[in-house]
Amino acid sequence: MIEVDSSAANTVGAALLQLMEGQFNRPIAFASQKLTATQKAWSTIEKEAYAAIWALQKFRNWIFGQPTTVIYSYHNPLTYRLGLG
Repeated sequence: MIEVDSSAANTVGAALLQLMEGQFNRPIAFASQKLTATQKAWSTIEKEAYAAIWALQKFRNWIFGQPTTVIYSYHNPLTYRLGLG
C-alpha cells in the first residue's frame, strides 16, 4: 500500500507500507519532494494526482510484480475524478 499526500504549499510525500493482517501497517520506505514553481501553481487535485504518479515511480522497484498495489490518498475528490467513488 502506498499513502500519498501533498501540502498546500510546496511538497509531495509518500509512504510505502506493508499490509499486516490483524496489525498496523508496517512502514517500508518514505519519500518526499519539493515542487517546482510551475507545480506550486497547480490546483490541489493536480498536486494530489501528481503525488500518486510520482510515488508509483519512486517505489516501482518494490511494487513491480506485485499482484496489487493500493494507493491511499486523503483527497476525497481525487477518487471521484478517477471514477473510483
